[in-house]
Amino acid sequence: MLSSVSATQPSLAFEIDSDRQTALQCALRSSGPHRDAKVELLLEWATIARQHGIDFHGDETLVIAARYGDTSAVRKLIELGCDASYTSPDRDTALHSVIRYMSAQCGQLEAFDQGCEIIHLLVRHGARWNAPGTAGQLPWETLTELCWDLNDQVCEFLEETPIHEASSTPHVHGER
Repeated sequence: MLSSVSATQPSLAFEIDSDRQTALQCALRSSGPHRDAKVELLLEWATIARQHGIDFHGDETLVIAARYGDTSAVRKLIELGCDASYTSPDRDTALHSVIRYMSAQCGQLEAFDQGCEIIHLLVRHGARWNAPGTAGQLPWETLTELCWDLNDQVCEFLEETPIHEASSTPHVHGER
């Protein structure tokens, strides 16, 4: 489809398919060697679509970009004016999505860093920590649970808790 759509007709790239997705949403969900190039091209077309007043379904696409930890797509969609506080029909937000991404990638430092960057971008642009998700859970509650889970993994790896380590380390009076 991408090769048959010109940048002068970006609306064709943002039509909803039978699975209720746009080409950009499909590209964000895909994997493979050309995924990033497809996403980048479609984000350029989203810019053109926005300039022409064409609905590129950006708010829902922002939720999907967050779900897949795509920092550059999240950043670009926010620059295009997508609503960081958008709640999808299934009560999902970009904050919920990125926290689930971080949880699914648990233990991968790069994914955690990407997730933190996305959270920062979303919150800075109006995402709400108090928006209930599908199960009624708030993003800050889900993030807190994730941090506790990560703490448990770190403790298991270290075979003790950080407080055990701190209490067993001799300190010289007056030094920090």
